[in-house]
Amino acid sequence: FTGTGAFVWAGNNRTSYIVGQWWGVLQDGSTDDAAAMNVALLAANGRVPVQVLPGDLAFASVLNIPADTTLKGSGVFTTTLRYTSTTGNALSINGRNVTIQDVEVYAPNISTGVGILGMVSNVVLGDLRLERFYVSGFNIGIQWNTINSVISHGRVSVRDGTDASKSVVNTAGIEIIVNAGNGATSSSVTITDVFTAGGFTGILTT
Repeated sequence: FTGTGAFVWAGNNRTSYIVGQWWGVLQDGSTDDAAAMNVALLAANGRVPVQVLPGDLAFASVLNIPADTTLKGSGVFTTTLRYTSTTGNALSINGRNVTIQDVEVYAPNISTGVGILGMVSNVVLGDLRLERFYVSGFNIGIQWNTINSVISHGRVSVRDGTDASKSVVNTAGIEIIVNAGNGATSSSVTITDVFTAGGFTGILTT
């Protein structure tokens, strides 16, 4: 889609998903696709899943995932969301009823940041699902304030200590944080079949 104005999905029962390429995502492994991908996530309007095709999608700033959105890759070993910045958060969940499936979220050069952040000030997010995933390279893998949510069938591997190749030092090294304050309280979070590695703390609940 090109030209001025904004496109918002109104619903079409003949379309089972949309792809970021319709809004200019290149997914060539080097181009910063953050802006185009964020437009696609908004355009889905909570009515149709956003499908990420096989390959390496590079982005240098946060991908904001609105309420009622499904972000679905083509397989945890097939679709990589590669965060290229050295600081900051990769995916930020900004509302309730969000599902992320079948993707790897990877940061090769980060010094501090969260892979998948689900926190809104003074709000408890609800009905979040993270399924069939791999989060790696961050010093905090997943950080959520949420209720009635599921993290299942995945792996979280964080960076801690000193990386000899990049001389990066991380002091946190926590794979999963559930309820880190922020004026809210989490409850009813199920974590099933998740492998954690590399951090000082595997799963932290506060």
